[in-house]
Amino acid sequence: MRATVLLLVSVVLQLRVLSAVEFDCVEIPADIRQTPDCSANPDFSFWCSCLKSGLTSDKAGQPSQLQQAIIDAAGQPTIGRQVITVSGGTLDLSGVDVTDPLTEIGDLLIEQEIGQAEKFLLDCRMLVTGVENDGTVNFDIVLVETNRTSIAVLGYDPTDANHANGLFFTGSVKSFGVSSGFELSYQYLTQDTLPLGSTHAALERGDLQDPGFSVPVLLTFPSAGVFTLPRATSLDLESTITQICANLDPAVCPEPVLTEQRIFTETLTLDFVEPPKEQFRRADANGDKTIDLSDAVATLDFLFLGGTPLACPDSADVNDDNTLDITDAVSSLEFQFLGGPAPAQPGPGNCGPDPTNDTLGTCTYNC
Repeated sequence: MRATVLLLVSVVLQLRVLSAVEFDCVEIPADIRQTPDCSANPDFSFWCSCLKSGLTSDKAGQPSQLQQAIIDAAGQPTIGRQVITVSGGTLDLSGVDVTDPLTEIGDLLIEQEIGQAEKFLLDCRMLVTGVENDGTVNFDIVLVETNRTSIAVLGYDPTDANHANGLFFTGSVKSFGVSSGFELSYQYLTQDTLPLGSTHAALERGDLQDPGFSVPVLLTFPSAGVFTLPRATSLDLESTITQICANLDPAVCPEPVLTEQRIFTETLTLDFVEPPKEQFRRADANGDKTIDLSDAVATLDFLFLGGTPLACPDSADVNDDNTLDITDAVSSLEFQFLGGPAPAQPGPGNCGPDPTNDTLGTCTYNC
């Protein structure tokens, strides 16, 4: 992918997928053959490759997709391995399985103007290849669409048999369970993982070691399975990218990655609205809006005689100790007839929310 193949003009990133995040983690020069200025790069290092994350929807508690705008910089090694750890939300992969045709679980898209009739285009999909006993989903990242201009720039067809029929990366994703996030990782093919008869992955190592111009990569995940954002104000994630190693000599590159890596730690803001708390009068156990003897009787009847369940247990929890027991009925009677302490907030006089969190269950109360 050398710059001498075509006269490349200033880059205009036009993505076929609506991106939730901008390609601005570094400023790409007008001449995209020039290496960007790394000094503007967050977590500065001599390696310019960078990324920035976003969400297709930021509504807390709702389904969303993670997107990353990755820039592989001209003249700089690209990504050989990436690990994304999301510390929150729930990734449900229970419906993902190996099918024919293969299930798409995510995608990587490179699409940019290069001053030609066609854009430079590499459209890759994450295709499920297996599901392990612990629920880990394995996938291949395969180039499914390109064009003649892109083939001319590369100098070869990245989808032919010599280039692994478009196979680019292999990877896996594992859900950590309800509200615990997930980890997604992928890496460039090793010599051992190349399909039989192939001499290269979809893109040759030399093009990835020293690209002739800066390229944007839009990662979107998941397109199968459901990722539900946490009910919180933010979502934390960490992305570790490791440089490609271009030398095919196993003595030089036993793996297709070097030790040089960059770690990006991000916190994404979520649109979180605290649900309104139920409002009630404390000590009005039977919910008739009056504090009297019948409230203590209703509590005792429920506790010891199998009486009608209380519509608002919080109201009957007179001392607000997160337990319904005889002391609540006693406290109510002492307050009413013996001048004892007033019931806990919000008190017996006016409706209000419970100032403490508890586990007494749903409160249904008509103020």
